[in-house]
Amino acid sequence: MNKSNILAAAAAILTLASCQNDETLKINNGEGIAFRTAMTTKAAEVTTENLKAFWVTAYDGTDANNYFTAQKYTKNEGNSHFESDPVYYWPDDALTFQAYAPEVGNVSINKDEQKVTGFTPNTNISQQVDFITATATGNKTTNEGTGVALTFGHRLSQIKVMAKNGNTGYKISVRGVRIGSVSGSGDFSFANNSWDNLGEKAKYEVLYKDAARDLNDQPQSLMSDKADDNAMLIPQQLTAWEPTTDRTNDSKNSYISVLVTITTAAGAHIYSGWAAVGIDEKWEANKKYVYTLDFSNGAGNVDPEGPGEGEDGDKNPGDEIFGDPIFFTVTVTPWEPETSEEVPLK
Repeated sequence: MNKSNILAAAAAILTLASCQNDETLKINNGEGIAFRTAMTTKAAEVTTENLKAFWVTAYDGTDANNYFTAQKYTKNEGNSHFESDPVYYWPDDALTFQAYAPEVGNVSINKDEQKVTGFTPNTNISQQVDFITATATGNKTTNEGTGVALTFGHRLSQIKVMAKNGNTGYKISVRGVRIGSVSGSGDFSFANNSWDNLGEKAKYEVLYKDAARDLNDQPQSLMSDKADDNAMLIPQQLTAWEPTTDRTNDSKNSYISVLVTITTAAGAHIYSGWAAVGIDEKWEANKKYVYTLDFSNGAGNVDPEGPGEGEDGDKNPGDEIFGDPIFFTVTVTPWEPETSEEVPLK
């Protein structure tokens, strides 16, 4: 995935749409309210270049009614502006703007409350999307000619799973990947860009439609049939699944699992099914976590849900597959390529 530093703020002029309520607000019919967009970081999911639409609510902080609510702005490919219908013009009072993309349900934005309730990522990793927000204020005198700068930030954690196998005595073919037992919903506050009220644990999977992937000594992504189609999940503190004390994961702690077929180099069958390892991390917004699983000396434990239907029936949840547990490293970056921290875990 291509990452870069903060984009220039003058990427595009976005023309917002217009209100007809002359009874409560004095409207100055000059230039329409406009925005300039930027991203705090660049990611393949949403960038200034590929952002096609976003939604904005505006309020002045004193009126009980919003100036406009959840107004969609769509990019005009001819001039790179974002336009809406109708056009909103600047009132006398300053306005606060809350913007977000993509469109989500259960959004409540007004002068008293700005939040998304029950945000839920798609359980299919390949269908998950980046969630970005921006907050800004503006007024006619300062911003009518230049527009209001909207700097969007990524509000989810990006998760990528990779794997390698340097042991030529074994062939390991991967058919899918699972991120298990992490909170699957939460409430987002625009006021401080924070998450709370995390919901029940969920699992997120990709099962390959194409051929299995044979591991070698070079790490390769396991995330999707498409390159770098990473998971976008709610920031949260994880506690690792412990197969030795909680084989079926009654505590609902977190793990990564890989759907594998393992044979010796000569073709003798070793295992077919889900192989798991617990993960213990604090996921933060706007950060990318790359888990690199190393099967060179072991294959971890049978997934707490079992090998899977049609897989090795003589294996039970938590059973050690062979050798030592999977060794893995975690690389954490703020969706930029320059800074990283490697934390060895086992």
